[in-house]
Amino acid sequence: MKPKTKLRGHAGDAPMSELTRLKKLWRDTLTEPQRDYWRALFISEMTDPDIRKTLQVKTGVNLTDKDQLGRFRKWDAQEQTRAAEAERMAEDEKFFVKEFGDSLSKEQIREMVLGASYRRSLVTGDFSEGRATARLDLALESAKFNASLETEKLKLSKEIEARHREEFRLELEKHQIETSVKLLDQALRAKADEINASSLSQAEKIKAMRQAAFADVDALQASGQLKLPKT
Repeated sequence: MKPKTKLRGHAGDAPMSELTRLKKLWRDTLTEPQRDYWRALFISEMTDPDIRKTLQVKTGVNLTDKDQLGRFRKWDAQEQTRAAEAERMAEDEKFFVKEFGDSLSKEQIREMVLGASYRRSLVTGDFSEGRATARLDLALESAKFNASLETEKLKLSKEIEARHREEFRLELEKHQIETSVKLLDQALRAKADEINASSLSQAEKIKAMRQAAFADVDALQASGQLKLPKT
């Protein structure tokens, strides 16, 4: 896959230069057979003025001097070199994965692919391609960092949400316990007042109050779920 490079000479909504228009048309619209047609025309015996005239008629792009055509041909050659290098890097990655995929991590394989690309740029003397590879490496690292950051932010958000839910559950449980204790205390006081106002003997009142206060404990002991130690 041919990598898209940022077109220079165009900022924001400013009008494009004719050279930038040709680059955009070349990159985004023309098919590879159409590009091959123009490349053949560029190196033919046709004069530069005639080539530029043909370009204007067929594409609507008006290059006013031969320097523009020369700069465009240089740009296209660099684009072809970048595309070829991208394909070689993809082939290198497949090879390294096949040979070392069981013993090396994806990060280590990526470093081997980039290293091979750097060495090719040194051998050919095309240091601009080496810089392009370095920029690609930095772009990949930046993308990985941003993705990792978003993952960590999502993870932290879920942890905070879970903590808030647990805090709410504990607060609700505390409130329910405190309310139950208050209701139980009120109920016991009402029962104690009722027993105290009765005509029972003092011993019978004490026994009745004990039964009211420890009714739940007596029920658990009777069910066998609670065994009180013998004294």
